[in-house]
Amino acid sequence: MVLLHGLGGDGSRWAPNIGRLSREFRVIALDQIGFGQSDKPLANYHTGMLAEFLARFLAAIGITNASLVGNSIGASVALYKAVHYPQPSTGWCLPTVRASEGKGPRRPRRPTPTSGTFRTA
Repeated sequence: MVLLHGLGGDGSRWAPNIGRLSREFRVIALDQIGFGQSDKPLANYHTGMLAEFLARFLAAIGITNASLVGNSIGASVALYKAVHYPQPSTGWCLPTVRASEGKGPRRPRRPTPTSGTFRTA
């Protein structure tokens, strides 16, 4: 089982889950490239790059089957890998993938100044 952290996180974010999961699975909670203690090359980071790193990482350590569990961008990386690098994967758990329901990306609310105070627009 490979645990993929979210944006701004690292593999240590999975620490509370590893003990229980490791009773039944071999668990790997890596720092995705550019996060935590991994290398941080000057690059345009995107899910494709992270998925390629993941595929090469799994090949380098000899993993032939893996279930991917992703949080936030980790879930997006798992989905991208499933489409573009289908082996090795035996399953996915994507607890925080959010569909846009066909509306496309939403703009974040920004504070607007009004009478010296801020409120959300």
